[in-house]
Amino acid sequence: MDNASYHSRCIKKIPTKQSRKDEIQEFLIAEDLYFEDHYTKDQLIHVLHTKVVTKEHIVDKLATNNGHMVLRLPPYYCVLNPIELLWAQLINHIRRNNTSPKDAQSVVELIKTEFKNISAQNYQNAIKHVKKIEKDYMKNVPALKKIIIYLDESDEENDNDDELE
Repeated sequence: MDNASYHSRCIKKIPTKQSRKDEIQEFLIAEDLYFEDHYTKDQLIHVLHTKVVTKEHIVDKLATNNGHMVLRLPPYYCVLNPIELLWAQLINHIRRNNTSPKDAQSVVELIKTEFKNISAQNYQNAIKHVKKIEKDYMKNVPALKKIIIYLDESDEENDNDDELE
């Protein structure tokens, strides 16, 4: 599943610095975290960060309750979602076969027809394609691990290190 906002709604909204002070206080009380009434928002946020509060998504809870596990895609990697391929296929078929785009009823019927035309084989092919892309990405992981950039050193320090070796 991707990380669209409608897939990522949390059961319990964790306050941020943009939250009102009373919302943060209510959350801290619910989590049984100690604070004093005179604390500023920054101090309340600091108290909030003393406890690890895990985000629990509504969709994940629903899936778990029904015996499923949700796997989330990395952000901006829709190429790893087989549904995206099927969606593109559906849209292309509709564009190609839509002879009367202004007649809403015929468009709805075309969508229903094209949707029924997506077979289990189409879905299996989409999964195979995504697995191939994933495998290709994983081949590049060792190369990515070799790239190390030290942000705490200046270029001059790196030049001196080269001379020592």
